[in-house]
Amino acid sequence: MESLIEQGDQLLDNDQGEEARMLYQQALSIAPTSDLAQFKLGAAWLHLGEYQKSIDCFSLAIEIEADVAESYSNRGIAYSALGEASAAISDFSQALELDPEDAESYCFRGSLYDDMGNIPAALADYSRSIELDPEQSAAFNNRANIYADMGEDAAAIADYTSAIDYNPYDAIAYTNRALSLHNQGKSLEAIDDLNQAIAFAAEYSTAYSERAKIHLALGNTTAAAADQSKALELDDELSEQE
Repeated sequence: MESLIEQGDQLLDNDQGEEARMLYQQALSIAPTSDLAQFKLGAAWLHLGEYQKSIDCFSLAIEIEADVAESYSNRGIAYSALGEASAAISDFSQALELDPEDAESYCFRGSLYDDMGNIPAALADYSRSIELDPEQSAAFNNRANIYADMGEDAAAIADYTSAIDYNPYDAIAYTNRALSLHNQGKSLEAIDDLNQAIAFAAEYSTAYSERAKIHLALGNTTAAAADQSKALELDDELSEQE
């Protein structure tokens, strides 16, 4: 069984989810009461976007061994993907009971609180995630979004900068920082950030539309029109794909 799981792990690491799933399934047929084999199969289903199947596997893993934090956190991710926020929060909370140092679970739970409008709880979870793992770029970015919504642009810029430091190709973080910079009257710095965002994600229409607004505010009507046209073109292409 161990060899099958090791091979499956290598395949999953190489984004070969279906091949990994088949090996984990074989491992489970050899050891049907193994919580590890159930967990691994759940991870493969999660990777493949089969969220309910992954939930079923993680639930069976928990029935076999109830004290593994990762089983709860991964089931929480699957519940979140299905829009079942309460179940996801419950699972992340249980994962944190078992492993209070799990920075990712704090970040995931924080994003759920954020979506539900529970801003104090979201801020607390993002901040704790960052304390535990200062390289949690998602937590920095998400906390920055809250600060930006609160009009605290200086705090938002500091967090977006940290997110970019740890994930220097994050076009969304560059775009969001640009908005806060523009709010502070730093329009040229904002355009520099939007230029970077577009360099990293040439089909990210929001970066073009936000750059258009700043060009217009600066009186650069020709550049603004070109950017707005590009943003609309990209949005039309996305609608056709959908």
